[in-house]
Amino acid sequence: MKKAFSGFLLFLLFLLALPNTVIAFGNQPGSVRGLTAGNSHLVVQREGRVYRGAEPKKNTDNLIEFGITDVLIIKNSTRGEVEKEIAALQTGGMSKARITHIPLTWSAAGQLNNSCTQIIEALAVIQDALKKKGRQLYFHCTAGEDRTGAVAGLTRMLEEGISAQQAWQDDLCAHGYAEGDENKPASVNKKIHANLTPVFVHLATAIENGELSWDHLDQSVCDGKIDTRVSKWSCR
Repeated sequence: MKKAFSGFLLFLLFLLALPNTVIAFGNQPGSVRGLTAGNSHLVVQREGRVYRGAEPKKNTDNLIEFGITDVLIIKNSTRGEVEKEIAALQTGGMSKARITHIPLTWSAAGQLNNSCTQIIEALAVIQDALKKKGRQLYFHCTAGEDRTGAVAGLTRMLEEGISAQQAWQDDLCAHGYAEGDENKPASVNKKIHANLTPVFVHLATAIENGELSWDHLDQSVCDGKIDTRVSKWSCR
């Protein structure tokens, strides 16, 4: 009887611990005062400013109140959440022309070339906002860690000329990419390194080799085989 009760008590404690695990995963802090979305950071600024972060969920009004003029959504819609966000932004007064949705996935096998092309499309949207005074663009995926981190790192490489290694550490790992979020399950990290890390490395290499630049956002760099041997790229 005592053993049965002890087993039940342990199971109950396990269930009570589950919500904390869920909350901790993808809950990186932001650094931008005034933005309520998690993991929000200023990426680069020129005439315009570019911010990154997690999806705003029900706080789209905060983006508009902050002064965000453009939103770039780089995730696929799984629960109708993207459509709801776009509708909420428009209700809040943002023009449909200033909202871009690129359904970038990170977990689908065999999509490396397509993901590569989609990231270049995202970079083109970011470049357009950077060139125009008064524009403030906010881009996000779900948690603002993986897809958002990859795009942020490549953006800084193009704009500031930093190395791929610096981008990896400062813009990906530091803000929760793969193992950079210590609460992210190993199974998720495995998919990230199989389907997203190779694309980041491929595009970062193209930038360092002069094959990709703000003046030459050529999607043809995504043609051909993308090397998946990226074991040295880890956030541990």
